[in-house]
Amino acid sequence: MKKNIFFLLLLLSIFSCKQNLEESSPLDTSKIIKLPKLENIHTYIQLPKSEDRICRNGIKWAKKDIEKGELVFSMPSGEGDYDLRQEKYIRILCKKHNLIFRFEMIDDAPVEEGMQGCYGAYMDNMIAKKFNSNFKQNLLNEADIMLSKSNDTIRSWDCDIKPKIEGLTSENSIHILLDAKFKKQLAKDKIYYGAGIDIRFYIDKKGKHSGYHLDDYNRLEKNNREKYKVQFVKAGIDQLKKYQKCSAGEIKGQKVITKQTIRTYFN
Repeated sequence: MKKNIFFLLLLLSIFSCKQNLEESSPLDTSKIIKLPKLENIHTYIQLPKSEDRICRNGIKWAKKDIEKGELVFSMPSGEGDYDLRQEKYIRILCKKHNLIFRFEMIDDAPVEEGMQGCYGAYMDNMIAKKFNSNFKQNLLNEADIMLSKSNDTIRSWDCDIKPKIEGLTSENSIHILLDAKFKKQLAKDKIYYGAGIDIRFYIDKKGKHSGYHLDDYNRLEKNNREKYKVQFVKAGIDQLKKYQKCSAGEIKGQKVITKQTIRTYFN
């Protein structure tokens, strides 16, 4: 009988502890912001969550700018790279339509949780009301067409179709076999050359490349590297010139002038 009472008390104790544990540490859902998908941001800004200070502040700043008479053509910009290939022509077109072009910084790792890009989304809605829902994309397309018809130099990775150099096993690197005598001298001076160098050049609308110059030499070891700088660069350019057949980069179906960087490895 005593054993049964003890067992019953043990079960009640375990149940009570479990219940107290659940009651003392509930999931505080009030601190969690479930962020909408990026494509829904224009809907989300109509009623952002009260906890979402990032989005609410973005909307607040947008409203202040509008009150000052600034209707902003905003584009997101991440850390490290702030370029927009048609930025030059977007600025021209924005001026024509009395708009201000501005980048909105989007952090890769925001300090607090919330929806970024609400400033731009609010401005997009205001632009759509003033013009039409397709206005922003149409302006970007128009700027792209202006760019494609120009003689501006475009970075190869900004093209719709990247330029190609036929014969390369990789689109952005070449390998050069050094002669034994040169390698022996490099070993004597303790120069590690495997990391290679970067050579920049240009490919015109006809697919011809020219204008070779050293882009980055810091991949080689510092010790005595200046002593062999000319030899390394000459070897890289001489090898690159062997690949004469190229195709130009394209934007909106138009061939454009591009600048290209090739990593040159020495073996």
